Amino acid sequence: MADAMREQLPALHDMFVSLGAIESVAFLENDAILGNIYGMKLTNGAVRWAVALDPAGKVVMWLVLPGPGTAQKKPR
Repeated sequence: MADAMREQLPALHDMFVSLGAIESVAFLENDAILGNIYGMKLTNGAVRWAVALDPAGKVVMWLVLPGPGTAQKKPR
């Protein structure tokens, strides 16, 4: 996973530079497939981070998706 992250760093850097300063980060939900999902609101947009851990706490999957809206948890 570390190698995959290193390969994506230039694209992630460019995405975050274009999105501006972080305004908020919030836990959104725990998904059975994607793991913990967090929303991050930035000056010029928002992203969702998904991070799944194995039982030992090692990252086995991560995903960053640009997205509309805010990092606020939606009411159920």
